[in-house]
Amino acid sequence: MVVGVVGAGIADLDPTRARSQAERYNTSCVPSPDELLARRDFELVVNLTIPAAHARVAMAAVSRGKHVWGGKPLTLDRESARDSATRRRC
Repeated sequence: MVVGVVGAGIADLDPTRARSQAERYNTSCVPSPDELLARRDFELVVNLTIPAAHARVAMAAVSRGKHVWGGKPLTLDRESARDSATRRRC
């Protein structure tokens, strides 16, 4: 855990995995990623999705005013990477 950072919740396309991880990290389980992104009580999304979903999830979070911390690769192709970088600067 990071000092000063409080988990707002965990969401996953697999509800069983989400519940398990929420219990492990003592935070709430949110029914879906979209419901988690719609919440206003947090500012940062830690994007731990598979590489094929990185850009989609990151852009969904950015479009809702969230900061995003994600893994590599940012995207799977140059076009998505350019689009992602451009939107994140706005």
